[in-house]
Amino acid sequence: MSASGPNHLYHLSAREPGELFFEGYVSNDTFKFNTGEVVSKIYYGGVEYDRHSSDADCSFMGRFWKAVPDLLHARLSYVFEALPLVLIRQPVVTDIYGDALTPARKWNPGIEIAPLGLRWQWRDRKAIRPYWVLKLGESVFLEKALAIDASYENFMINSGVGFQAKIHPKTDFRLGYAFQHLSNAYTNADPGLDTLGFSFGLVHHFSSSSRW
Repeated sequence: MSASGPNHLYHLSAREPGELFFEGYVSNDTFKFNTGEVVSKIYYGGVEYDRHSSDADCSFMGRFWKAVPDLLHARLSYVFEALPLVLIRQPVVTDIYGDALTPARKWNPGIEIAPLGLRWQWRDRKAIRPYWVLKLGESVFLEKALAIDASYENFMINSGVGFQAKIHPKTDFRLGYAFQHLSNAYTNADPGLDTLGFSFGLVHHFSSSSRW
């Protein structure tokens, strides 16, 4: 069936521009994976831009780039994320390792930019489409994150799975469960933070006439 047929209502065709995901994330569990902090939580809100990246190309790299998602029967998109509000709920007083010395907690606000990201999405042009996303970025906070001798700047790694459901030809709802890592790669004392939580929000598809 052609892209102009009924299935076109369910999703963008391979040649159409991208989409914006107005997202939120709420952590509901903290664990030790490659980090030491287990009592802090992280929350954020922002926007993610997704653009289809596996159109046919006559070059060797173009064919190679398209082969992997085709092999997985998935739609591959480039992802860029901007989070104007990132909140860490962290201990007020810690030792150099980030261990809480009192039960008091405080909010530490920041921002994040993730210029490196990929999303794989299955069941293209269907009403419900599973996805897996991976994003790598850098965050900056108003106070040192997680420990008294830590840093203001931290790496953020997000990987999540979920589904995207059609609400309207230009609007979807997305719900996922994601792993969120925060640390400064041990450039100075930093316990790091690993959380699991829910990612959710609305997706807006650009029109075919849009340059984006």
